[in-house]
Parts: sequence; structure tokens; C-alpha cells
Amino acid sequence: MSAPTPPAVKAIKDQWNQSYVYTVAGSNTVYRRIVGGLSWSWPGARSPSCALCVMGEERDKDFPTGQHKLHVLFESMARGVEDLLNTAAMISDVMKCQSWSTPLDAPEMVRVQQWTRDRSQRRLPRLQLTSPASVDFMVLHNLALKRTSTHKTLFFGDKSLAAMQYVSVLNEDFYRPVRIFPHIAACLYALSILDMRSPGQSVKSEPNLPAEGGY
Repeated sequence: MSAPTPPAVKAIKDQWNQSYVYTVAGSNTVYRRIVGGLSWSWPGARSPSCALCVMGEERDKDFPTGQHKLHVLFESMARGVEDLLNTAAMISDVMKCQSWSTPLDAPEMVRVQQWTRDRSQRRLPRLQLTSPASVDFMVLHNLALKRTSTHKTLFFGDKSLAAMQYVSVLNEDFYRPVRIFPHIAACLYALSILDMRSPGQSVKSEPNLPAEGGY
């Protein structure tokens, strides 16, 4: 099976406030933020693969709710940490993903830091990583539930890996580590940034360029 191809994203600079907005190829939707989530596989996980998710936040507010609609723009998986990081680096370029959310205290960060050093020595762009606003499965699930239970403002899309994995989640699983479900975790980490942190708290860097000091 061939790997999915991420859609191309175009960054457009707003001449009034000097910020960027983003459009995805084949769509008229305009996004004000595009962020990603990374989740690693581990022995207790329900999936053998590491996972990533890219989520976009619409620029304009939804009239009935006053919220910005969120869309899962891309999902992928990889067998290992380095493979996932290489995929994320490619997606950061193609999709103008501004930052990636993942627990920075995870054991896998040792390998992430080595990957970063290797990229730095080769003068290649690195990833801008940030901790999710929460790693509590119930807290993160409630964010998704609020956006999908009544007036829908979170859209996973057709054949979403996270949506398919959600089917296997039991009630008691919400009291376990979210990383048990890598595809769900990757999407919820991204969701936590968009829902629990304002754009002013987001990473400020030129699209397509590595942020200095980032992993």
C-alpha cells in the first residue's frame, strides 16, 4: 500500500496585519492556523504504528457557535520514530504546518533529540515541537465531544484513522493514557493546541522555515 500524499497548502500574507492565512489545494476554505500532533507507538498501544495528524482551524467563525471550525487535513502512520519525524518534516514544508504537539517528557524524545542533531549537522529544517495543552484522555475527549455532539465544528473526514480507532474505545479507556490509541492521541494533541491555546500563544515563524531553537 502506498503512503498517502499530503495536500499542498499555500500561505498568503495578510497585508493589513502581516499574519499568514492558508488555503488547501482544491478547497476554498481559508485557515488561520495549521498544526500537527505526533504520537509514538509503545508496548501497551492498541496500534503498532506511530501516528501523526494535521489539523486546520478556519479563519472565519461559525455563526451559530462563535467557534472556528476545525478540520483534520491529513493523517499518516510510520513504524518507527525516525520515519514519523521524516514524514512530519516533509509535511511541515508541503502543508505549512506551524508546529507539532507531542509530550516532551516522553521516552521517545531521546531519539527525537538525536534526529534533531543529525538534521542540524546536515543543515536541514527541524521540527518546532510543543507540549499538548493536556495529555488527559478524558479532558481531550471532552474537547472533541463538545465539537461533535450538537452543532458539529470538528470534522475528521472520510476514512479518518482516528475516527476509525475511536470505535474501539471503551468507557474505561478514557481513564487510561491517551497514547494507548496513537491515531486518536495525535489528533487530540493537535486539537488541544487549537482549542486551549490562543493564536497569540502559537509558534510565530515564517512558513516553510525552521524555527531557531526548535527540536
